[in-house]
Amino acid sequence: MKLSYPIVNNSDQIIGYKKKDQAYKEKSMLRSVQIFVYNSKGQLFIQKRSKNKSRYPNYFCASVAGHVELGENYREAAIRELKEELGLKKIKKIKFISKEKTPVGKGIYAMMAFFTMKTNELITLQKEEVDSGNFYTIKNIQQLILRKKRFTPSFLFIFKKQQKNEQLD
Repeated sequence: MKLSYPIVNNSDQIIGYKKKDQAYKEKSMLRSVQIFVYNSKGQLFIQKRSKNKSRYPNYFCASVAGHVELGENYREAAIRELKEELGLKKIKKIKFISKEKTPVGKGIYAMMAFFTMKTNELITLQKEEVDSGNFYTIKNIQQLILRKKRFTPSFLFIFKKQQKNEQLD
């Protein structure tokens, strides 16, 4: 049975419920989370999505990304996704950074909450969702982007925004 997900407007108010593929087809806005997981060396974990994913198979993306399910808030969804996709058990400090309308495809947006966290815990990938993953320096990730490696639109949007904000600090 496929789940129905909350559909929201630009103010993040729920205006209905749809199955994920229907929402994407109709360009309805789902709630999503994206988490950047850093290690103690300041390296960012990025994952390569499974070849079996219906959207963006074999693309690089955030450490963790996923949809907010019915009855969940953004933080709960982020914690659930960290446990599912990376097998993390000790999720102590997850820091909320921002929430905004984020591009997730051509003319498709999600209301996305962005979080960061640091961990040195061993990562165990969820094979159905994630093909591979590793910690990279920010410079390495910038080079991958410059070399036209395939990244999801939402990762590029948030990564570039993070880089700009860090330059302003």
